[in-house]
Amino acid sequence: MNQATALARLVVERLIGFGVRDVVLSPGSRSAPLALALGAAADSGAVRLSVRVDERSAAFLALGMARGRQGPVAVLCTSGTAVANLMPAVIEASYAGIPLICLTADRPPELRNVGANQTIDQVGLFGDHVRSMVDLGREVGDAISRVDVAELDCALRAAVDGSGPGPVQINVAFREPLVPDSPEDLLPGAGATGPAQAHQSVRPDPPDLSSVLELAGLDAIPARGLILAGDILDPADSVAVSELARAAGWPVFSEPSGNAAGGPQAVAHFPLLLAAGCAGGSAGGALIGSPELVITVGRFGLCRPTGALVRPSPGPSGVPSRRPVVHISVHLSGCDVPDPWRTAAAVIPRVPVVAPGAGSGSGSTAGSAAGEWCAGWRSAAHLAASQIERVLAREQWNGVAVAREVMASAQPGDVVLVAASRSVRDVQDFASAPAPGVRVIGNRGASGIDGLVSTAWGAAQASGRRTVALLGDLAFLHDCGGLAAAPGEPQPNLILVVGDNNGGGIFSSLEPGRPELAGHFERIFGTPHDRDLCAVAESFGVEAIRVVDRDALADQLTRREDGVRVIVADLPDRAAEEDLRVRIATAVA
Repeated sequence: MNQATALARLVVERLIGFGVRDVVLSPGSRSAPLALALGAAADSGAVRLSVRVDERSAAFLALGMARGRQGPVAVLCTSGTAVANLMPAVIEASYAGIPLICLTADRPPELRNVGANQTIDQVGLFGDHVRSMVDLGREVGDAISRVDVAELDCALRAAVDGSGPGPVQINVAFREPLVPDSPEDLLPGAGATGPAQAHQSVRPDPPDLSSVLELAGLDAIPARGLILAGDILDPADSVAVSELARAAGWPVFSEPSGNAAGGPQAVAHFPLLLAAGCAGGSAGGALIGSPELVITVGRFGLCRPTGALVRPSPGPSGVPSRRPVVHISVHLSGCDVPDPWRTAAAVIPRVPVVAPGAGSGSGSTAGSAAGEWCAGWRSAAHLAASQIERVLAREQWNGVAVAREVMASAQPGDVVLVAASRSVRDVQDFASAPAPGVRVIGNRGASGIDGLVSTAWGAAQASGRRTVALLGDLAFLHDCGGLAAAPGEPQPNLILVVGDNNGGGIFSSLEPGRPELAGHFERIFGTPHDRDLCAVAESFGVEAIRVVDRDALADQLTRREDGVRVIVADLPDRAAEEDLRVRIATAVA
């Protein structure tokens, strides 16, 4: 067996041993040894193989699969600039904490830095964005180096490590010949090195709330506590948020992918309430009161009013001063501690639990105060919902209505991917809580709009669940190549709902949308594309339909057959859309 085939077999056997069941590859010559070994493993049923021509889409497909199956997924590419196309997905995986294993084929050391064709310096290309990086196959000879085996196992362990899972790069140098000497060499087997042992990640036990509060300088569980659920990957952590809120008697503010928006403690439309001054510092003053304690769970901060809960207030000289609120950050995943303003009095790795009888909700005076505090937020949310309905009753068709219909149509067991930018904010601000058992996901690690079609496809394919993705038109165009699956590739149950207002709607609500900047706004921020998005989808062989009212959208969303479909929602112009959101916020305030 030649060196390239032996090395490729080693990598595939180790991947399987570490729990990898899905692999995405893009074609190439230098990556042929691994591609052939993966093909043989797929034939035996050891892995499921998906193929994409574009490495960037392939990486996001693998990322979506890792989200969908809550486990490691590998992506393979050939040498050269192909490797650089993995970078956006690697960054998202790093900041979100997703085990993405990047298999990058390379030339051997003797062909590097000498002008060899399709050869770049790809060793360490991803820098600190990967948890580990190894360069295998450097030594000449047919025998597999013990160092290669040890380094490979170390890298795979880093990808799935419970203390900080994330992406890794396994760079593999292949010398010619790049194909096996005999077809039998590709047959699955343990090989000379023996099989890898499956690695089980271990998470720490959840801490007791009282001990966490003591660490933060509090001697009792406060009545006016609040839990802000950001991006949460593991459904068990979302359940833990709801259980903590119930035990303590506190309200929960859940961003869409926090998946804690249901239950008796959850507060809908909370960004509108915060902007209206319910927690102080805005239009109506402190209508309900400011929290004494804020526990943030995961990466948070979709909107500025939410961030203001833990952001320091300016002191008399303009220098930020410490807020009286105590902030505790729960760092579940990702390379960064979620504490943007460095206000956390304590950072913990799990959602805390309340000992029996110790919570504010136990019938004590503190429990009564906590109940009133939570009821105040819930009552305000009810009033906000009535104002949203009142304003929307006069204007039935807009981006807000699309977001609300997508969430309302989701049934237990469904997955909803919500794109960054305007889409996720419309869901957070205006939609009601999804049905129990609906899982909301999104690329919140870096909150980019790239790769979302492929991410949604991967999540749907790996989970086997009906998946609906809510995208803006620019996000759809950015990754429309994610629809380019060859005939015979798996077709998941996926609906892409694309809100088309011909450009970047989010900028109208940000500083670039100020009237004094209108002269340059359309070209450099609005960026109208003037494209028929149904025709774009159909050019990839994907069914597409255009809808122009809410009833038509609802009718399309009731179809639950397998396959990939695109629904393009033609929306009013961006100025009218922004005016609607301002009027809703004003009505709530």
